[in-house]
Amino acid sequence: MVTSHHETVSQTIPQRCGFLPAPPPPWLPPDPGPLVGRDAELATLDQWRETTSGPLLAVVSGPDGIGKTALALRWSHRRRAHFPDGRLFVEGHGPCPDTPRPAAEILGSLLCALGVPPSGIPPDVGERLRRYRCLTEGRSLVVLVDNAASAAQVRPLLPRSPDAALLVTSTERLSGLAHDGARFLEPSPLDDRESLRVLSGTLGQHFPPKHPETPGEQTVPGGGLPLALAVLAGWPDERPPWSAEERRTALPHVEGNRSTSEDRWAEHHVTAVLDLRHRRLSAGAAALHRILSRHPGTGLPTELVRHLAELTGIDHCPALEELTRAHLLEHTGERYRFHERVLTHTRAIDEHAATTGPRTETLWHIVCWYLTRATEADLVLTPRRRRFGPSHAPSSRNPERCGAAEALAWFDREHANLTAVLHVAHRWGWQQQVWQLCEALGGFLDHRRYHRARIATHRIGVAAANGVGHSRAEARLRCRLGAAHLELGHFRRVLDVCTPALRLAESAFDRAGISTALSHLAEAAHGGGDHELALHYVRRALRLNENTGDRHGIALCHRRIGVLLSETGHYAEAATSLDRALTLLNELDEHPGRARVLIERGKLHLRRGEFVGAETCLTEALAAARESGSSTSQVEALGELGELAALRGEPATAWRHRDRTEQPQEDSSPTAAERRPPNGNELARGPADTSWRSERRYG
Repeated sequence: MVTSHHETVSQTIPQRCGFLPAPPPPWLPPDPGPLVGRDAELATLDQWRETTSGPLLAVVSGPDGIGKTALALRWSHRRRAHFPDGRLFVEGHGPCPDTPRPAAEILGSLLCALGVPPSGIPPDVGERLRRYRCLTEGRSLVVLVDNAASAAQVRPLLPRSPDAALLVTSTERLSGLAHDGARFLEPSPLDDRESLRVLSGTLGQHFPPKHPETPGEQTVPGGGLPLALAVLAGWPDERPPWSAEERRTALPHVEGNRSTSEDRWAEHHVTAVLDLRHRRLSAGAAALHRILSRHPGTGLPTELVRHLAELTGIDHCPALEELTRAHLLEHTGERYRFHERVLTHTRAIDEHAATTGPRTETLWHIVCWYLTRATEADLVLTPRRRRFGPSHAPSSRNPERCGAAEALAWFDREHANLTAVLHVAHRWGWQQQVWQLCEALGGFLDHRRYHRARIATHRIGVAAANGVGHSRAEARLRCRLGAAHLELGHFRRVLDVCTPALRLAESAFDRAGISTALSHLAEAAHGGGDHELALHYVRRALRLNENTGDRHGIALCHRRIGVLLSETGHYAEAATSLDRALTLLNELDEHPGRARVLIERGKLHLRRGEFVGAETCLTEALAAARESGSSTSQVEALGELGELAALRGEPATAWRHRDRTEQPQEDSSPTAAERRPPNGNELARGPADTSWRSERRYG
């Protein structure tokens, strides 16, 4: 329930950040329920929360299987009333346990959870951090980072609020966080009495509490590790009682001092229990478990699990029930998930049990499944975008799979897996699938502003398209790679990747590809301050659009030519180009484009000191922006009206316009309001004018 405190905070955030955050997001996974033997640890976390003057930073560390995540989740759910503004959960690693997520990516996920629209997530990690601190200031929320890799990864995530908490789990102690005031908690294995409480519920009479044949050794299997005990407690009731040999297998003796070899000690016990559990599985469950472990990530959608089972003829319902009852798979909603330690163990078994052929075949089916589903979702998310992949047609057996919101949610859930699958396909040399996966991912990555992720994936996609000789696809992927570099201000790199794209598009007689490449090259030259080169590219694009009769493209080119000429002092020629653009857009009844041109015309009047003309154009631009629903153009038009009022010596009017630019808009980007210089001198705007990008057209 959202309290009045949250409402007060929400009312102040728009003034600081430019938009109203969403209500507290229920991102936390389900409560694991009461935990045996963890009362002391929960009480310690409670005490730290009550006695820490600032935000609580707590690190729960220990070996795999000790129950770190369950403890952190349990405490976060128990304290939900103390965190009314949100309880957020993020993974510290990617789809593979040994692949840590960059802090920038984690910050992007948290900003989305806090209500930032995709267009408002800045590409720069420093700006993301500033926005995150702004949004968490004064809020009562908890952020749980599971399986963190390093102190540097989680340090930026500490909320800026004395009522907040950052809870971190890791196999490492992350001692570097001590300088940030962190508290460290290392849960111990459960003792014999606590272990028996876990086991007795299912094993009952089949588990004898004493073993006279093993004097001097521990009397409970699993070494007190919650993971091992959970696996043992899931033993089916219909199984026969354990034999003495099985008890000896489950009660390994570990030499050496446990305190100095905790990881080895835990590894030994968990491995012994998992070995025993796997031998007790039915043939179908064991085979399905090995097949699912070939998936490159830790979590699998239910639909994919069923698909893989059907391909091998396994009756998946009883097999999955057996695996989940045995705690070898977790089933939450529409997903199955491996515990990392279980996944590592099962993959090792599969390496010995299966040859390379079956494993490769499974990976091929996984890659093809993700390619089909990603293409379906992409067709819904960006239906008008050009595509070259043969898999672009919607699935005939599910033509109305989902709406745009569902497609975006699917990409959000599967993004990490898609990236892992892309790398698998790349390693196996499946180049056709690689570039098509990149094509299907592009719209989502652009929508979420995951520019660095797009650069990493599309570099692979460009090489794959080149490897199969698909010049149009390579040109397309190069342009999308260039678009990501543009967003990050890497203008030199745009020229490097889009100049070959232009040649490829020309050789393939791909007019749309040529137009897109020219647009990106012009923008890169403009951003780098080379106005002459930018004019060269825009004029080439103008000739192309005139040859094809693309009136909207002609108008766009005239607008860009007008911007370039205005910035270099050629005011008369700039006015002519902008007026041509405006005439065409009026004929096309294209209100968003009209707003953009009128804003540029108003700026030109300001540069020439023509205040009356500037007011007329900017007022008309604001009306056109409102009619089209373009909040970005509304913000810029209001900002320019504020500049006009300042130049006229009307400070009250100037402040009124600026206040209106900071009002929350439904789809506005906070950066649109925040990019205004402190002194309000827009006449000194540099060559990399952000308005240049507002109508970028992707081929």
